[in-house]
Amino acid sequence: MSVVWNYFKVSTLNSKIAVCNECKAEVSRGGARTASFNTSNLISHLSKNHPVITRHIHTTKQQKEASGDTEKIHPATQWGILEKMITLLELFEQLTKDISSAEATAADVIPGVVSLTRLLTKIDESDQGVKTAKRTLQEAVSDRFDGVQSEPLYAIATMVDARYKDRYFDIDKKERARNMLLKVVEEMSRGNDDQRGEAAGTSADDLGMEDPDQDPPPRKARHGKSNLQDMYQEILEENELPIQAATGGTASQVHKYLGEATVLKKACPFNYWRSNQTRFPVIACVARKYLTAPCTSVDSERLFSAVAHVIDEKRNRIHCDKVEMLIFIQKNLPLTHKDKMSPLYLHGEQVAFHGGHQ
Repeated sequence: MSVVWNYFKVSTLNSKIAVCNECKAEVSRGGARTASFNTSNLISHLSKNHPVITRHIHTTKQQKEASGDTEKIHPATQWGILEKMITLLELFEQLTKDISSAEATAADVIPGVVSLTRLLTKIDESDQGVKTAKRTLQEAVSDRFDGVQSEPLYAIATMVDARYKDRYFDIDKKERARNMLLKVVEEMSRGNDDQRGEAAGTSADDLGMEDPDQDPPPRKARHGKSNLQDMYQEILEENELPIQAATGGTASQVHKYLGEATVLKKACPFNYWRSNQTRFPVIACVARKYLTAPCTSVDSERLFSAVAHVIDEKRNRIHCDKVEMLIFIQKNLPLTHKDKMSPLYLHGEQVAFHGGHQ
């Protein structure tokens, strides 16, 4: 801690304010968030209003440097802190890669944020040297995703994903998420009877779902992945619910669906709905709508990059129809290889992407 804090204390009413012990003046700590706090304003206040204290601080510092009595961190300790920081940041790298993949949907946001926040909240003796960093990162994640559990798109998508359902919502948000799902299910049941009947008799290809007998595509293992995956499982085990009996109606469909156990995290949610669309026909329609929403805008950025490779200075007069065909071939050619099934097919997005051409 800086020696400047010998002359200040944090305000009990506002953590963004420091109170001078000498003149009781309130001084801003330099930002609205913990990550931006610094001592620049405090040092400036002492220089302008208490020059004697400022000279004393400089004199004391010079004496310590002359006598070699300065606090230094041993190189071995520094490397240990760096290793801990790398391990800590690997969690963010892992989650970023997961939600940026083509397989990710809007349903992956809330579980990922909740699991990451839980991991950052857990602090033990092994975190010595990075405790402040973990707290700062946890506060930043909480501020960035504050209110995400109340967003209809993310909440409903998470609810209809059989890997997550309502297990990752906070206690005070869970009932609201259920009500949002019930409302959407009831609206779809009343206004889209034809669509519901179509969904009950649609083929697996129409829904963009894989054969349930096939194993999900293997994913490359990443260092540190087990920690985040273990947290996913821990949260699920804490929130598993008993199966509820259904008595008919859309509300009963929802209660029965939520009461059943979740599927494995590595499983494909589309396989689940392929096998259970006749049991929960209206919820299957909701899943078909919400699970096609991408998790991030990464795929859109990749599409712009792909277009930039097609239209360049040497082909700046190429017709838009030909550009569309070239991009279509580039994006859909992997679909011809069964061992490299494109996630776009799984999401049923390839039809909408190219305006109906197949």
